Amino acid sequence: MKQTLTFLLIVLFLISTRIQAQEDSQTQQQSTFSWGLSGGANFSLLDIDTIQEQRVTTPFLGFHFGYRFNKKIRAYSIIQVSARGANNLAPYYKYRNQYTDIKLIGQYQLFKGVDITGGVQYSALLDSYYQTNSFSYFANLMRHPTTGFSSQVEVLTGISFEPINDIQVSFEYTLPLSYMDYSNFQAGIRIDLAHFTHKKRSKKYTNLENALANSKSAEKLILHRKNIDSLPKEIGNLKNLQHLVLDGNNLKSLPEEIGKLENLKYLSVKFNDLEQLPSSIGNLTKLRELNLAHNNLKKIPESIGNLKNLRYFTIGKNDLHHLPYRLVECRNLRELDIANSGHMLEIPMQLGDLDNLEILKVDQTTRIPFNPQNQNPQLKVIIK
Repeated sequence: MKQTLTFLLIVLFLISTRIQAQEDSQTQQQSTFSWGLSGGANFSLLDIDTIQEQRVTTPFLGFHFGYRFNKKIRAYSIIQVSARGANNLAPYYKYRNQYTDIKLIGQYQLFKGVDITGGVQYSALLDSYYQTNSFSYFANLMRHPTTGFSSQVEVLTGISFEPINDIQVSFEYTLPLSYMDYSNFQAGIRIDLAHFTHKKRSKKYTNLENALANSKSAEKLILHRKNIDSLPKEIGNLKNLQHLVLDGNNLKSLPEEIGKLENLKYLSVKFNDLEQLPSSIGNLTKLRELNLAHNNLKKIPESIGNLKNLRYFTIGKNDLHHLPYRLVECRNLRELDIANSGHMLEIPMQLGDLDNLEILKVDQTTRIPFNPQNQNPQLKVIIK
């Protein structure tokens, strides 16, 4: 009992320390790897042929190493020292088995803060004994070794809760397989004390042929001032491309296959001779920044409205007469630069409904058909 109380006090101290650390931190980043301490209590009953057996609570304490695969799935490897036991009123006082447990636990998130768990555990038996009453004034319990118990593999299932970041409350049940020497239910807490991330080096290419030859690994393609007149259809094979820079070339158009770059987040085609854009540009649904400045564009396809994640859109120095109506569907747009985009450029009235728009760059000839102060107080209009 004293061991259990001591352990609970340690756990409460670690939780309070972790909460304070979170309060002192302004932002917390989710990391791939983590490590920390785990502990709690076993509610167990040894399979012994005696009378009046009682379930008992015994502590466990360990160290864990975690890995997060994605938002839904993570895994833990755990090594811990634990005890299982049973109490008996006569003729013996209590039985205890001491184990070193090595666990592999997988977790799947049902919804935020709640995971289902499952895994395996190898329990290596360190010591097995029972204690009897010696009727001695100085020490009324005598310890006796027992036999018949052994190391074994266990299958676990359960559920865990994460009420606070980096602190999980877990409940795991040992499935009662035929060879099991005991039944066991475990309630514990896992506390992540540190995080670190293994950063994968992004594959950057400055040559189109090399990128196409390594299409699966290419993540960045920088083709700045390469005197490129056109892009091949094979550009669509770069499925993992996230960053594409085509600035300072002689491009008059982009191939329809550009829409196959479904993972693209950044696209810059400024200082070219673009006269039109393919409608497939609306397939780039992960795109966050699009720069089309200094071209000869006369219109932007309405499919631009499919870019729900677009935040920064620059189309200055073009020959536009109006903006696409569906631009108002880009609800996450933060900054829009349309300065010198065309003579007497018309802006849709509904553009003022973009609640997240913070900066609108225009020139002196641009007429804004709404009052920014009334319709979107956070919007700052900059005249270039």
